[in-house]
Amino acid sequence: MQMYDLFLTHEHSRLIASILTRFNSNILSYLLTYFRKNQSLSILEIGPGKGYFYRATRKYPRITYYAFDRNITILKNLHITRIYLGEAPKLINFKKKFHVIYIAYVIEHLQDGVAVYELIKNCKKYLYPGSIIVMLAPNTMSQGMEFWNEDYTHTYPTTKRNVAMAFADNGMTDLTVLDFNDMALWLASNPVLWKWIAVTCKIIFYFFNYRAFHLLTNQKEYDLNSFFYRLYLFCKAQNILFVARS
Repeated sequence: MQMYDLFLTHEHSRLIASILTRFNSNILSYLLTYFRKNQSLSILEIGPGKGYFYRATRKYPRITYYAFDRNITILKNLHITRIYLGEAPKLINFKKKFHVIYIAYVIEHLQDGVAVYELIKNCKKYLYPGSIIVMLAPNTMSQGMEFWNEDYTHTYPTTKRNVAMAFADNGMTDLTVLDFNDMALWLASNPVLWKWIAVTCKIIFYFFNYRAFHLLTNQKEYDLNSFFYRLYLFCKAQNILFVARS
């Protein structure tokens, strides 16, 4: 069994799957605003997970999607031929360039900030001029210890400042950094709304504590199917979106 096989085989319910599909569709809608309306685009996703972002791209005939991952099972699960097997941050020689390199919830799994810098450096080689590198990551400054509790493979604590520094050291200073939570990305494709939705959720769920609900319901805190922990991740956990133009 390879690392992340558990992630792939731990299937989401139809409700969760529909939420995540819409979540990714709204992200993609925002990213498309960086390009001409009818422009043909090639998108490389590093770390495709269960394939929700890939599903979003299928709605646009002008998008050609490629995937890169260390886990061949995850790649085969996409049922496409445009796949690359390899390790980040080193990557491989793609022998082509892309308009978007999309990296969601990957950099927090890298060894350290130097590895993040190397990943950006290696991605930059495969961008067309004016194209973008996109990274989604947890906001460790707001999540605190939940950053490590959320996933046993989290190693690098991602913040706005340290990731922005890695982009700047690669000469990518045309950078947009946005706050969000999953609820915000599910509700809207307009990034102006994301921060305010996240702030509203933070106020509403200020006193919500999934551990208290586990005690009240006699549910195990480490249950992978915990509704209360999913609710925390969806409505309360703060994340960050980085969009850097080459």
